[in-house]
Amino acid sequence: MSVLEEDFDYEECADGSYEKGRKKIAIFENGGEPVHIAMQPPHRNGIWKSKMQYNIDMEHDSLGVLETWPEDNPSTQGYGKAVKFMRLRKPPKK
Repeated sequence: MSVLEEDFDYEECADGSYEKGRKKIAIFENGGEPVHIAMQPPHRNGIWKSKMQYNIDMEHDSLGVLETWPEDNPSTQGYGKAVKFMRLRKPPKK
């Protein structure tokens, strides 16, 4: 069990598709190392948010805009690939 699952109540999910009312995160890796996390707020209809350099918030409708592409220099462009997706667990129904 990862720190996100244990301490922050996230569970792994299949992909970054929008699920109404569920906060999701996408974990990016470059060269096998985690380098970035994008967040999908629960009520933004699939829009992702990322904290960029110099404390700038960016909204994007696709994770691909942050990924490293074959023609990019992976050490200076992009964040690698989104390789893991997690969502906040739903509280138990009462």
